[in-house]
Amino acid sequence: MVAPISGKLSHRVPVRVLMGIGLAMVGVGLMLMRGVTVDSDWTTLLAGFLVAGAGIGLTNPGIAQAAIAVVEPARAGMASGINTTFRQVGIATGVAGLGAVFQSRIDSKFAELLPNAPHGLSDAVASGGSVAAGRVAPPGIRDQVVVDSKIAFVSAFNDLLLIAAVIAFVGAALGFLLVRDRDFVAVPGQEVAPPDEVAEPVAA
Repeated sequence: MVAPISGKLSHRVPVRVLMGIGLAMVGVGLMLMRGVTVDSDWTTLLAGFLVAGAGIGLTNPGIAQAAIAVVEPARAGMASGINTTFRQVGIATGVAGLGAVFQSRIDSKFAELLPNAPHGLSDAVASGGSVAAGRVAPPGIRDQVVVDSKIAFVSAFNDLLLIAAVIAFVGAALGFLLVRDRDFVAVPGQEVAPPDEVAEPVAA
């Protein structure tokens, strides 16, 4: 719902403003999701999902439009391809980096809650939650492992949301400051097409 509106607004509102506000909304949404407890219901995340989702919808069209607007029209396809490549690299890097932090935080929490936890238990929690932990835990401590794994998972999840929110806020500030109107290539008599009208580069 938000992305088409953002695409139309980009012809009236500077892209850096849309990017700044959008990424800031993502940060706010992530902070709204934070504070989950073991007993939280699914609705605890709902407000954060809505705000962050609207922020993503506000940001994405501006990113795509800015990528092609800073080059000559003849190189628009190349710019779109570079934008897509960096988007995929960013997703892969973000998943790997935040995944490593998530695993580390679970390890730390487990060391605090269950110092003598069996080897590999935190890996099971990170990949499959308390259900997976219960399957690999010794029978004598299974109930305790299930409880502690839920606490460790939620604690690591909250830490992850905080880190991601900080990154989003930093991105909002950088997007607002570094995307400058003078970097856009002016084409006489031609308006930059919205992202959904720009052809994707064809792979060789």
